[in-house]
Amino acid sequence: MDKLKVVVCGTIKNGAKTIEKNINSLLELQKYCLDFKMVLYENDSTDGTTEILNKIKSDTIHIISEQNINVLGGRTVILSWGRNKLLEYINTKFSDYDYVIMSDLDDVLKGFKGKMVQKEFEKDLSKWDVLTANCIGPYYDIYALRCKKNKIWELDLQYDCWDMINHTTKLGFNRGLSTLIHVGNFQKVIPIKEQLISVDSAFGGMGIYKMAIIKNCYYNGMMEECSCKEYLNQEYHFIMGKCSPTTCEHVSFHKQIREKNNGRIFICPSLLVYAEPQHIVKKN
Repeated sequence: MDKLKVVVCGTIKNGAKTIEKNINSLLELQKYCLDFKMVLYENDSTDGTTEILNKIKSDTIHIISEQNINVLGGRTVILSWGRNKLLEYINTKFSDYDYVIMSDLDDVLKGFKGKMVQKEFEKDLSKWDVLTANCIGPYYDIYALRCKKNKIWELDLQYDCWDMINHTTKLGFNRGLSTLIHVGNFQKVIPIKEQLISVDSAFGGMGIYKMAIIKNCYYNGMMEECSCKEYLNQEYHFIMGKCSPTTCEHVSFHKQIREKNNGRIFICPSLLVYAEPQHIVKKN
């Protein structure tokens, strides 16, 4: 990793209480790299986040800040906008870098150690194009997960879990039970010594991308077509009304990485972040 140029990026809104601590955690990666930059996107903060970021910006830490972005739409639409702004900035200023690390900037970084990333770069880099995070405890990020049946998950997961929950609730299923089936049952503990797990999409709070593999790819938080219809009786599907207009922005990004650039995407069991308890579905 000491011969590589790495840019770390992420989006933030109203993170004044933890942003400096989390930035410092990510800055630990700097000592392992030949060259290191950080690019952060902030929008519409009202708690002093903007002022904090403006104070710490430097030749190493670059800040993009915008206002009135909330009018664009729902959460994943705004996140897509911010992440695409980051990609645009990176492609303009740091296109000669080797890797991009996209990270959440919230509590997922509790206990984060740059050494965990550095260790992955000591291994065979030819085996992957994208590595995404595992987490301490049950794997929480089912919203971003798309995968075929494998050694961790006994069933295919190729649909938006929250849209499926909305569909089945409209069909009369108990929402709590449906959440358990379509989220809780997929929240498995992934052993940290497990081998890389091939997926179509995942995130888990952090993704490491080879720069070349994200060329001409972008995020889209809008639902292009219902991902649930293949799993539901067609007649029922059409009487349930509209699907959710939004979906996880990582899914579209990873689909483009696969289809445009033949990217190989994995969950890296030894790359650990913190899972906030509210994201874990209780099973009793």
